[in-house]
Amino acid sequence: ATVEVFESLLKIQPMASNVLKLDEQVYNALDGLCREDIAIPRSYVTDGLPAATYVIFVSVRPSDDPAVVASASACNFEFLGVQGGKQRFGRPLAGSINFNPRHFQSFLNGFSAFQFRSLVKVGVHELTHALGFSSFFYDSYVDGDGRFYTQPVVVTRQQTGSSPSGQPYTTTANYIATPHVKAFAQLYYGCPNLIGVQLEDFGGSGTAGAHWEVRVTGNEYMTGFTNPLMPMSALTLSLFNDMGWYSVDPTR
Repeated sequence: ATVEVFESLLKIQPMASNVLKLDEQVYNALDGLCREDIAIPRSYVTDGLPAATYVIFVSVRPSDDPAVVASASACNFEFLGVQGGKQRFGRPLAGSINFNPRHFQSFLNGFSAFQFRSLVKVGVHELTHALGFSSFFYDSYVDGDGRFYTQPVVVTRQQTGSSPSGQPYTTTANYIATPHVKAFAQLYYGCPNLIGVQLEDFGGSGTAGAHWEVRVTGNEYMTGFTNPLMPMSALTLSLFNDMGWYSVDPTR
């Protein structure tokens, strides 16, 4: 069901051939693994997968942090080398999702349609990371012409204010400032001066910087904290547009 959601919304930019071959340099650098113990068949590099555009490996194993519901990352991608003074990568070609079983044990006794949809939303959230919503890939996003952005994808701004007790404070915030995300933010929030949408600044490395700020985007599905609804919105679809590797069906 998770894959079907993306198949209905996204199209991957056409490849040179109809065979998906994983990047050999990245495959070797990661010892042929997707996560620590999931071996990628060597044939995925040498022979490839006909009529495929992406490979996803799914596992159900305990997480080091028991609070983690699920986690995901890309484990193979096009290696482009250093360009413009930055390490660049092409689009993700393979990724993994791991579900922490302790959070799904109650499902063994059956589950409602609402619970099933919630589980699908968790999978959709994690697959979004594996498809490129990750700080690892920000410098590798490309514009509609396939060129790396000349302006930073993430911009940092200082914010000042006062606490409820009247104490002044200064903090920094990071924003995704790509064209479609910026245009969405200005229209949705009715503020033509917005530079983009703020990223989460709370939590560990798996949360901060790789999710939308929950105070700004509420229960949108790509915040860093699970909730029963997690609606998939035009905000994250705008980011998919700005990655440069996907086209979004505007009628959905």
